[in-house]
Amino acid sequence: MPDTNSLHDDLQFVRSAVDRSRHSVSPAVIWYLWAAISLVGFTLIDLRPQLVGLYWLVAAPVGFILSIWLASRTRARLGEINRATSRRWFEHWGALLVAVIVLILAGAIGGLDGRTIGLGAMLLTAVAYYTAGIHLESKLRWIGLVMILAVPALLFLQRWGWTATGVVLTVALLLTGLTSAREARNAG
Repeated sequence: MPDTNSLHDDLQFVRSAVDRSRHSVSPAVIWYLWAAISLVGFTLIDLRPQLVGLYWLVAAPVGFILSIWLASRTRARLGEINRATSRRWFEHWGALLVAVIVLILAGAIGGLDGRTIGLGAMLLTAVAYYTAGIHLESKLRWIGLVMILAVPALLFLQRWGWTATGVVLTVALLLTGLTSAREARNAG
């Protein structure tokens, strides 16, 4: 006869996993990672524009891989392995990564200036955040809106506009991370 305490514990674990999965909480550390990557990348545009393309060609794929690893590790620790959901996240952000790399390479080959490439990458990323907010995790919508609204501002802010945008985006990402951390504490 099975141990009723063990069965009770198993059922509690399953219930807890189901309750947590309803919130779709991304690990806060991912948002902190992207806040740091973004702040450096956006500041480089104003300070060292010649390094920006190389920075994003390295930082974006490394951040993507680290994000996948951090999310997988967190989900496994929580017992929330859902391959279909993981695949949707991977495909969503992977498509953005490929699109921005293609934009950078097309710009280099086709003669687009850095400003045009930067604004295009910003819009692609903004739409990716917004649609992730619709289809994956609702709190990402507002980051997309912040980025969309930053594009017209960047057209008028000639001095330090990218740095200011990076600071605003970093704050948005940090707030999202803090919200995720709070949700994880409340769910766990």
